This record gives sequence, C-alpha cells and structure tokens, in this order.
Amino acid sequence: MSFDTYSIARLSELDRDNLASFDCLDESEFRGSQRRTRRRLENHSLDMNYFLVNEALDEQDEGYNTTYLLKDENSNILAYISLCADAIRLNYNERNQGAIGYEMFPSLKIARLAVHKDHQKQGIGKYLIHFAISKALVMRETVGGVKFLTLDCFLHRLRFYTSDKVGFVENQIQANQGENHRPISLRLHIDEYLERLNTYEEEDINDNEEAI
Repeated sequence: MSFDTYSIARLSELDRDNLASFDCLDESEFRGSQRRTRRRLENHSLDMNYFLVNEALDEQDEGYNTTYLLKDENSNILAYISLCADAIRLNYNERNQGAIGYEMFPSLKIARLAVHKDHQKQGIGKYLIHFAISKALVMRETVGGVKFLTLDCFLHRLRFYTSDKVGFVENQIQANQGENHRPISLRLHIDEYLERLNTYEEEDINDNEEAI
C-alpha cells in the first residue's frame, strides 16, 4: 500500500474539533469472544479514542508525550501515535551474559498507537512504527543515544508486535507477563530492525528482477 498521499504531523490545537471523528473500535473484531472478554477488549479501544479526544493535547502541553496524527489527502484522521522518553533494564542474559556493561538502556516509547477502524490491516501500524524509528534516529543525531523502541502491549495485540515483520520481543524484566489482563513490556532493537528492513528490501528487489 502506498502512503504517498498521506501526511503525518504533530497534534495541534487546530486539530481539536476533528478529533472526535476518530474511532478505532471495530466491534466485529471481538464478535466471537465471550461477553466479558469482548467488553474488556472493546474498552481498550474506547480508551484509545478517549485519550485522543480528551487527554492528548493536555498531556502534550504538560510534556508527558507527543502525539502525531496520520491524515489522508482530505485531512481525515487515519491513525495516531504518541511517543515519550523511556529507559529499560535488561537482565544478565539479555545483555549477552553480561558482556554489555550497561543495565539501563535509553529508549523511545510508543505510549499509544491506534488506527481508525476503517483503515485497519492496511499496513498503517507498521508505517507508524517505522515513523517512530525515524524519530529515534533523529534523536540519536541531535539529542542523545536511543537504543530501543519500547511499548506496553495487551495480550490480544502481542502477535502483531512480535511478528517477524515487526520484531518486538518481550522483556524478561517486567512487572507481569500479561496476568490479570495487564500489558506486557516489549522492546525493539533499532539497529536490528533496520538490518531486517534492508534484508526485506533486497529480497523484494531480487524477486522483482526474477519476475522480469
């Protein structure tokens, strides 16, 4: 899918009147779940809607996070992503049996990511993750070191984020492993992500050459 006609920009006061049009709750996604489970999963999506409309601008002004809106050529909001500073602690094994001297690693966190229900499963989530990576690279050049992209993921989204094409892994040091429906802490190694991306691009070029 091409994103050439889309734009992404920092949330501003000028967007306030259009925020209520965003809705990431696709009720059909959870239709086969038990009623209590369905209600809990739907509430996660409703919370994402509420944040954008009622909290995103205030939290941005207060310095907690920065939100970016992805819009189409008609200025419809297709998705949003909120970013904030983070740091994660890795255990002995995660640090190559202690070969890496640091325990804490500077990171950029995806605090929120949501896609409008009419535009899900079109690659927009992966596009926003790549956008976050690009912001991390800018931070490396202009501010300071950033080693990982991090996020907290609910269990029903774990398969997407840990897929081969995305590449997040679960942190071994975290408060829970999804117990009591709490989010799971994940990390994405920025340099390894870029290496995989180059590999996929080279494979696509080779496949195209073979098809000619």
